[in-house]
Amino acid sequence: MSLRALTSSSFLRNVTVVMSGSAAAQVLSYALMPIIARLYSPSDFGLFGSFQAIAMVIAAAVTLQYSQALLMPKGHDDAANLMAVSFLSVLFVACFCALLVFVFRDATLRLLSLQRMSSLAWILPVAVAVTGANQTLQAWCIRRKAFTSTSVSQVVRTVAASTVQIGSGLVHIGSAGLIGGAIIGDTGASGNLMRLVILRDRNIILSALGWTRMRKLAHEYRDFAFYSTPQNVVYYVSQGIPVIILAHFFGVAVAGLYTLGLRMTQTPMALIRTAVYQVLIQKLSESHNLGNELHPLFVKSTIMLAAVVVLPAIIVFISGPPLFGLILGKKWFAAGEYARWLVLLMIPWFCNIPGSILARVLKQQRNLFMLEVATLVCTATALLVGALFLSPLGTVILSASVGALAYIYLIAWMERLSFRHDRETKLAKGKGETGRGESLREVVRLLLSIG
Repeated sequence: MSLRALTSSSFLRNVTVVMSGSAAAQVLSYALMPIIARLYSPSDFGLFGSFQAIAMVIAAAVTLQYSQALLMPKGHDDAANLMAVSFLSVLFVACFCALLVFVFRDATLRLLSLQRMSSLAWILPVAVAVTGANQTLQAWCIRRKAFTSTSVSQVVRTVAASTVQIGSGLVHIGSAGLIGGAIIGDTGASGNLMRLVILRDRNIILSALGWTRMRKLAHEYRDFAFYSTPQNVVYYVSQGIPVIILAHFFGVAVAGLYTLGLRMTQTPMALIRTAVYQVLIQKLSESHNLGNELHPLFVKSTIMLAAVVVLPAIIVFISGPPLFGLILGKKWFAAGEYARWLVLLMIPWFCNIPGSILARVLKQQRNLFMLEVATLVCTATALLVGALFLSPLGTVILSASVGALAYIYLIAWMERLSFRHDRETKLAKGKGETGRGESLREVVRLLLSIG
């Protein structure tokens, strides 16, 4: 594929649409971060990070991954029923979470050494419900290729969250202001997407809904609930466990430095990552349904992401600590030290989007779950070893290195699997077998075509 054809493709146009909104949101977020960082202490960010870690683990299961399943059917009628299943799951999980919070709140907070969050625990079910609704609505809009709306929702989330966080910081509310801002931001984003769904698609959805069809589709796509959901939970446990362990062994201030370092490192990468994910999951699902090749798109998108992330990663690694101290204030210098080493994890994390999507499209949920479990065990072991024998920075470096190796393995596995899938598809169509050498030549060709 030539550079002209690549840049004129619908894939790139859609990525650009989503990225424009994400760019506006992230630029605004970065512009306001020096203000927010000066209004809150590392301990406030530590509690915020701990709350987010727990909320995201629960939210990972809130839709039972039917929010992702609704992208898979060919017809919108089936997708509408899966969206209803997803919303019902959100309602059930949020109510169950509320019950657990009020029954076992104190015991759970003591276990996690987060007693200071006792007064905020009641917000947890609300955060979970809002996140689940946002996941479901966003998936429907992606399916309908409403990328402009998903892009605008990113801006709405950032404006709402930052406004509340700054206002709360000025009146010294503490970590509750950071948490409340994040929830209100997600609520605003969900409201924007809901408006589009109601105005444009309510007739499609209402005419398609039926209890019998919902039950049939919930059973048909049960792999998402049985394998993708545990895999997603394990993934977010892996993401959140560093904050919890750092808070437990080294204090919430250290966890806060880690949280802000991770946030500032992830934010610019998430700009492109979110845009590519939204477009690529629709593109790969559609290509798979049509029987088209998957390997070229996987290789091309992975290489493009790698090319994009290298320069920012080098800048953060070289200049992280002084940049953090200059932009955010001297108390955040140590957060730049964490960010410097977290780029080791962020590079393969950023590049694995196509692999993560492809694993779901090719129904590798069970194997992906096993990989996530292995990654969690290795990451937790690295964190505990570091907490017992190393400094906080050494612990972060060790766990980041383990996580990076897992993402690299996933990328290599999906490259091989996508090639095998295309070869079998060609054989089924009577086009003959393609050798592994040809696959390698194709990777080189794609590299040259991108350049």
